[in-house]
Amino acid sequence: MASALNGWIGDVERFTTISKLWRYSGMGVTEEGRAEKRARGEKLHYNPHMKTLCWKIGESFVKTKGGYRELYDQFRSEYDEKWKTGDDCGSPTCKKNKNKCYDMHRFMAAKRKTVKVFLAHYWQKAREIKGLPVENVFIIGRDAHSHTIPIIEK
Repeated sequence: MASALNGWIGDVERFTTISKLWRYSGMGVTEEGRAEKRARGEKLHYNPHMKTLCWKIGESFVKTKGGYRELYDQFRSEYDEKWKTGDDCGSPTCKKNKNKCYDMHRFMAAKRKTVKVFLAHYWQKAREIKGLPVENVFIIGRDAHSHTIPIIEK
């Protein structure tokens, strides 16, 4: 898996922060806090092949046992508790559904978050191996976020 990622990402030196890797991979967010998507006439800020690879990685995590599947299950249960209505998740599509958050929306959100954690772990390990500095994810220390998820090596 790491060799396939390395083929798309190239040298990890290009990505001085995890946020830059997320954006390159199509896992970044817009100023409104939404996932980046293609827009006609606009230049892409991500590699569409890498975004596809990330989607496939997420699907693999959901279909396996242990490791990142456990992390996905944790995120999914958090979203199931937190997003009861369309107002909770903020999705216009869910608001149209009699104000109930779609199951697929919670599924995709948990899968996306799991992939972002995996990419963060990959970035951290790759930079450690190359002897490059590793910083905490930008959210640590903001909005009561204080813990990092340990690298899963199963």
